[in-house]
Amino acid sequence: MEPNDLVGQDAYDLLHPQDALPFQKSHAIELEHGELTAVQYRIRRADGTYRWVETTTRLVAEEQVIVAVTRPIDLRRSAMTALGAERVLAARVKQVDEQRRQFMTAIAHRAVTRSRSSAGWRSCWRIAPNR
Repeated sequence: MEPNDLVGQDAYDLLHPQDALPFQKSHAIELEHGELTAVQYRIRRADGTYRWVETTTRLVAEEQVIVAVTRPIDLRRSAMTALGAERVLAARVKQVDEQRRQFMTAIAHRAVTRSRSSAGWRSCWRIAPNR
């Protein structure tokens, strides 16, 4: 898609349907409060695929314009997704390790209890008279 292809086209038509509402909310905050806003969303490319981008906007009230800077964030999103998966895996490993520790503690406790019990029986056998 060339820049001239975008002239007169509604930007909302290029958004992924799931991202339209956050995009609209960001613009509403911008217009109402004049705050610097940043929103991440997917935008449709010329080939029909979507690309993650982040747009930071600032209202310049004196000139009645919104200045926007958009940059691709595909790699950052992929890294964040991978990091999230690693955190989930690390939490699961920690959980399994704790279960293993509890299991080993229970086994050790049973072994000590049986050992003490056996020692008691052995001492009973030692003091029994010989026949």
